[in-house]
Amino acid sequence: MKKPTKADHTFYADTQDEIQKLEKCQAFIESIKEFSGKGTFNMSEQHQIRHLTKGAIAAGRNSELIPNVTYIKDAV
Repeated sequence: MKKPTKADHTFYADTQDEIQKLEKCQAFIESIKEFSGKGTFNMSEQHQIRHLTKGAIAAGRNSELIPNVTYIKDAV
C-alpha cells in the first residue's frame, strides 16, 4: 500500500490534454445548470448525467456536479 499524494486527491490538470478535458467538463456542467435552472441534482439525475457522459461527470459534495478526476487524469 502506498502513501497517498496530493496529486491523488486533486482536481487540477497538468498536461494540455488534461486541461482540455477539464474545460470541457466544466463547460458541460455549466450548460446543464443553465438549461435546468438548478445548481444541485438528486441522485437519479446524477446517475443519468454520469451515464450520459460515460463517467466524465461525477457527483460531489452537496449533490453538485464535478469533473471526474479519474477521467481527467486518464486513469481509467
